[in-house]
Amino acid sequence: MQHPGFGRQRGISLIGVIFFGGIMVFLAIFAMKVVPAYIEFHSLKGVIVDATRGKETPQQVRSAFDRYMEINMIDVISGKDLDITKNEKGFAASFKYTKTIPFGDKVRLEIDFAASSNDQ
Repeated sequence: MQHPGFGRQRGISLIGVIFFGGIMVFLAIFAMKVVPAYIEFHSLKGVIVDATRGKETPQQVRSAFDRYMEINMIDVISGKDLDITKNEKGFAASFKYTKTIPFGDKVRLEIDFAASSNDQ
């Protein structure tokens, strides 16, 4: 028996809502854990450029880098982790590190980051 006005019903079922809701929750948690690592890396790229600008010795570069790191409250690397080389403009510094992001008891994501003051 057909009811007048209903025609072919469209929409999403309760199981569909739960399924897509679960996917959205997973993506939101993933983003909340991964995005801060990329923001931190972006800050480090700016710090390394500022730390090498106008410095005359590798020690000055490391000291300036450590000061910037303390000001920005970033502790993933320090000045001693920098690879510093002399170039025609003064000094160039580079770094690389791995950020481990836990997603539970036995699941984690590792992201390798690397940057150089020449990358500007």
